[in-house]
Amino acid sequence: MRDALLIFRKDVRHLWPRILIVLAIAALEGLLNAAAPAGNPLQLSVVWLWGFSCVYLTASAIQEESLPGDNQYWLTRPFSRRGLLMAKVLLLAVFASAPRMVVQAVALRLNGVSPLRYASVLFATGVFSLAIGLAAAALAAVTENLMQFLWVLLPIAAVEILSLMYGGREIGQNNVAWIRSSALGALIVAASIAILIVQYSRRKTFVSAGILAGTLAMAAMVPLLVTWHAAFALQSKLGRAIGPASMRISFEPSGPAGNYTAEYGKALEGIDLPIRITGIPAGTRAVSERVATTIEAPGGKTWSSGWTSTGAIANPNPLEDSHAIRADGAYRQHLYVDAEFYRAVKDAPVHLHASVAVTLLGERQSAPISARGRTGHLPGDGICGAGPGPFPSNVVVFCDWPGQAPARVYVQARSLKNGQTLESLLLPAGPYAPYPTDGSMWSGAETMFTAPPEPVEMKLETWRAIGHFERELDIPQIRLSDYAVRRITDPN
Repeated sequence: MRDALLIFRKDVRHLWPRILIVLAIAALEGLLNAAAPAGNPLQLSVVWLWGFSCVYLTASAIQEESLPGDNQYWLTRPFSRRGLLMAKVLLLAVFASAPRMVVQAVALRLNGVSPLRYASVLFATGVFSLAIGLAAAALAAVTENLMQFLWVLLPIAAVEILSLMYGGREIGQNNVAWIRSSALGALIVAASIAILIVQYSRRKTFVSAGILAGTLAMAAMVPLLVTWHAAFALQSKLGRAIGPASMRISFEPSGPAGNYTAEYGKALEGIDLPIRITGIPAGTRAVSERVATTIEAPGGKTWSSGWTSTGAIANPNPLEDSHAIRADGAYRQHLYVDAEFYRAVKDAPVHLHASVAVTLLGERQSAPISARGRTGHLPGDGICGAGPGPFPSNVVVFCDWPGQAPARVYVQARSLKNGQTLESLLLPAGPYAPYPTDGSMWSGAETMFTAPPEPVEMKLETWRAIGHFERELDIPQIRLSDYAVRRITDPN
């Protein structure tokens, strides 16, 4: 331990300018969060800037005593490699992980929120910060200098970006993306620890480089292996159990024809099915997430969509959240079918089966918010700000929550002059993650809408995700052309 402390103090003396940069950016992040976490456009940019500075500091610290090669000065000194590794980890803990936890705790306190209530989120922020340092340390441990570190880092970043770009339509995982991010993060941290152990115990750079290459290949496969449906299935096991007697979906062939029109490209044809939903528990509502459709036609022709966000259960009320299922009643099931397959079977009786992924919302809370300025101490310790938008009569509302934002948030504005009421959904919807996965302490959402005549009173309404499940819609015989969606460009 004495060796580790000596090396730690030496690194601090040598690297203090870079340490100050990391600390200054962490302090800036805390200052921004303390002053105005809601609607702060710089928040995520500062987190990224901190990440770059942390990577630079870590690489510099590791390469103070470079591991590859056989001409290093420290090989002739009475340093234990265990003490050397402990000194580097101590540097990361003291100047990377701990400062961010401290400034975020101070920001919470200045916003009137007890940091103890969010101790797990603060810990997750510290772990995220340390994980970035460990990944940078592992890469620096197999390179001889900063230039070589950079030349290795750039191709790795390019490969990961390409894997995300070409990961298929399952790439946009929305609220369940935290599962894939966690799997990827766990893989990177485990590999980083393995590389550091190998390098500091054996200095086997060839072996460490093999671990790095294998990890890179596995990381590139994660977006392909952890599909949206796999993530949703895991999320459903982590949520509350939903009994088989709850929500049901049934086809209503006698239902009214829809007035739905859309423009969805030449490759798809829209189908608009009248359905009835029953079994929504009292005090809850549901949200349609994704749908997987299979159509079997005469002659053995079959088409499957896979799990896609193109198509969902739709609320027929155009003034409400289009994907919200508020109570038992009549709704529309939107499906999009391959245009070529549709033209081949549209007038024939086909068997249609749709699996619908649904999230059940509960734990409703509401509170008044100011129509101008900032409102704190909202449900879930939220903070909201409201102000004029870019156009006349527009109102912009932005809200932030420490840790996990609610799954669904609405602003309701009511005119005290004529009683007119409007409701607007804040986006993006809150993730289902139990902890932040982007390194930020806060998660937020915003909306812009045309306000009713002034004076106006506004209310915030929040819903939490309490369960996730799938429901089946099976129609043994249907003619698709009877329920085709008219395109916006079609003549009346």
